[in-house]
Amino acid sequence: MSSDFKGWSNLPKSVKLLDISIISYGILLIISLSLYFFILDQTVQNLMPIFLVAILLIFTWNFRSQLLSLSKQEVQKRHFREWLIISTIMILLFVLLILIYPVTY
Repeated sequence: MSSDFKGWSNLPKSVKLLDISIISYGILLIISLSLYFFILDQTVQNLMPIFLVAILLIFTWNFRSQLLSLSKQEVQKRHFREWLIISTIMILLFVLLILIYPVTY
């Protein structure tokens, strides 16, 4: 267990931030699923915001694996900035969809 933690502590900061993002997207996915099914009684047909979080989770995991395949010198701030902009837009869209989409049905 401690060897895994030492390995994680040696990763670049950008990869650590992506790991934290993946965990937070997973928590967001669980919360939104429980909100949709148990509180709002939504059907499977109304799961557009959930698909948005799942796509964001897959995109972040793919970006993380690409960063791990590069050496520390090859990791450029431009790629990380692109990911940050795209994920921020996706989170804002998700918040809008989770608030507006159930009301329209």
